[in-house]
Amino acid sequence: MNKLLLLGLLLFSTTISAQKIDKNQWYIYSDAVEFRVVNVGKSRFYEKGNTTYYAEKGERFFKLIFEFKNKTSEEQEIDFEKIFILDPDDYLHNAEQVLMNLKVTTNPYKLQHKIKANKKRKIIAVFVPPLPKTEIIKRLVINDEIYELDYN
Repeated sequence: MNKLLLLGLLLFSTTISAQKIDKNQWYIYSDAVEFRVVNVGKSRFYEKGNTTYYAEKGERFFKLIFEFKNKTSEEQEIDFEKIFILDPDDYLHNAEQVLMNLKVTTNPYKLQHKIKANKKRKIIAVFVPPLPKTEIIKRLVINDEIYELDYN
């Protein structure tokens, strides 16, 4: 029951505030995997385990929904320890919580996820520390490469 409540709160808080990202833009994660950012959301809080984390007044936690596409006939791994938001001051914000396919059974402490051959998967990542709530996420760092995000 607590997991269902957590999932509901996560989905609700993700849709509270969203930036209009270009959902048709695909980027290269590796030779075998492409990704796109489907949604950029902000939330005043997020829950992990039995703890609720709150951003300071005027700040928000950013939640990105990624879609990864495995273009090969072999299983591939996505490592969120290598995925960051890069803020205007060139500070890296790391993924603190990751949920794959919005499954209630997903382990939010696990930062590595596998994608089966020739499949697509959506993954939500919560990034810390929080940023100013008016911030627009323009850059990601993935596998030491900087990606500029496109907006509509």
